[in-house]
Formats: sequence, C-alpha cells, structure tokens
Amino acid sequence: MAPGTSEHTNSNAMRMLRENVIFTNVALTPEGDVWWEGMTEQPPARLIDWQGKEWTPQSGRLAAHANARFTVPAASARR
Repeated sequence: MAPGTSEHTNSNAMRMLRENVIFTNVALTPEGDVWWEGMTEQPPARLIDWQGKEWTPQSGRLAAHANARFTVPAASARR
C-alpha cells in the first residue's frame, strides 16, 4: 500500500519505484509523476486526484485513494 510510504519510512521501497512499476489509485503531479498522502512532508500545491479531478491541499479530500498501491517485480528488490 502506498499511503504513508516515503523516503523516511521505507527508503528501500522508494528506490524500487524508479522503473518497472505499476501504480493504482494515486494522484498525479503537473509533471506526470505520482504522489500519495505521506509521500512527502508537504503535499504539492496542485494535483490531479485519483478520480481525475483537480486537487489542492484546500480541497478537503484525499488526493490518492486510501487503498493506493504500487507493485514491482520481486527482482527489483535485489538492485
């Protein structure tokens, strides 16, 4: 599960997310990168939420679904 996963909480998982990864129910940054709650100390100023709607920290709702996930091949753990 993605929510709460960050460089601070699980740096190994974050390193595995650089390639060959599938994300579901995450938010997208204006640059096309992914984001979820807890990934960074401060949320980005603007996102597209997991439902495809514009999102800001003032939106009053989560940007990523509480069940946001990522998956990588097991071989990625050995890199």
